[in-house]
Amino acid sequence: MIRTDVRSPRPALQRLQLDQRALVDADLSDRFDVDLRRGFESRRDVIEWYQRAVVRTLGYIEDWIAPSQLVQDRSMLSNLIVSDRRSAWADDPVSLATAASVRRRLESNVVIPACSRAYNDLRKRAGEYIDSESEQTLEDIDPTEQENPAMRPGFAHVDAAQQQALSILWGGFENEDVLHDWLHWLDEPCNGAQDDDLAASIRRDRTAMRYLLTNDSERALARRYRERFAIVKLLPAFITGIHRMDTGELVTQSSSSLEVTPG
Repeated sequence: MIRTDVRSPRPALQRLQLDQRALVDADLSDRFDVDLRRGFESRRDVIEWYQRAVVRTLGYIEDWIAPSQLVQDRSMLSNLIVSDRRSAWADDPVSLATAASVRRRLESNVVIPACSRAYNDLRKRAGEYIDSESEQTLEDIDPTEQENPAMRPGFAHVDAAQQQALSILWGGFENEDVLHDWLHWLDEPCNGAQDDDLAASIRRDRTAMRYLLTNDSERALARRYRERFAIVKLLPAFITGIHRMDTGELVTQSSSSLEVTPG
């Protein structure tokens, strides 16, 4: 992966690119543990990666891969998953080398264009940092030291909430009260974009109640149902929620002479 020491007066764009690169090479960040180039152990890992990509492409990954494809496109899943579980998505999966080539094609045809579209979206809003005395662009804001995606705490907060929402879903719910508490809280990770009738529709659905509530005797079926629920109900709301966001920029720096000017 190409690294550059050239500092931009708009470090939010560089911070965004650093997080985007980690989607394909997790070694570039201590924030990720899976990536597209190496492939995934399970569809659950793919879903979690897609959620991270939603935030780091500002939702634009949907323009190339819709969440529904993580249910419908079994061939794609068999190429994304590199463990023994890939056989669940294809009776005769291609070789791992061929699957790696498919993932490389997804990187060039999906991830890079989605990242570019996000970059151009943020470019219109990214602040430019200047030295208030010399009016020269500054070289001392290190994008690698910025804590938030695109230097926006709002993105970091929603990103963490979305990851937590998935983690809670994977474990299931002890009873209806706990499930309803989680459904009420979903406003936060979805930024208010979840379906208004989600809670009511779940309560009317015996299958949903059966597999969302903890049931060890049907673990495999519950796992599949919860993954499908995440794909169909949560990921689209995550995307809409990110599109709705208009968060402020925050730079981590030590110099008191820095000023940010609107992009």
